[in-house]
Amino acid sequence: MSNRKPSRAAFTLLELLLVVAVIGILCTLMIPSSQPNVCEQLDATAHVIGTDLAYARSLAIGNNSYYRITWDLANNRYILQYNGANTSLATLPKTPFSSPGDPPTQHITDLDTLPHIGPPVQLAAAASTGNSISPIATLDFNPLGGTTTTTPTTIWLSAASGSGKRYVTLAVNPITGLVTIGPFTTTGPPPAAIPGIETTIT
Repeated sequence: MSNRKPSRAAFTLLELLLVVAVIGILCTLMIPSSQPNVCEQLDATAHVIGTDLAYARSLAIGNNSYYRITWDLANNRYILQYNGANTSLATLPKTPFSSPGDPPTQHITDLDTLPHIGPPVQLAAAASTGNSISPIATLDFNPLGGTTTTTPTTIWLSAASGSGKRYVTLAVNPITGLVTIGPFTTTGPPPAAIPGIETTIT
């Protein structure tokens, strides 16, 4: 008759620590980060602005009149309002995105108050970008959906600072009024897009 006792399978302390470490690493990989990167913030804000520009364009076409976007760089916001002759259209339609504090004749979008994690996106510049570059304060859409200017309009957005600062542009076609969002870049608006400077492209 054998005197050997049956052996018991057991984990050593080292094995338990290794298992816990592996589980921790897997959890870190599986749980998405709640901190979006700079490009994600720029992309989200660019799409918000692009949607508002498309809305202004659709109002101009639908009402056969003129609607204006005013760029307020100093306060990091822009304002949509009617700019035609029919005063009955001055009151803007209510939308789910209208702020309760907005006047009935204005739809104000403050970039600082848009939902974000980390630093907000900045409205860096808005300019007419044809044969010459010059800053603009307003962008008007006409009844055909285009803009009242004959040259493209470019809007620059920026986020973060230092070596991590990134930019993205929105380009508005003067004929169609359609918006194109550009790639992310480390290059900001040219000096000519800043108020007080104008440069001719050669």
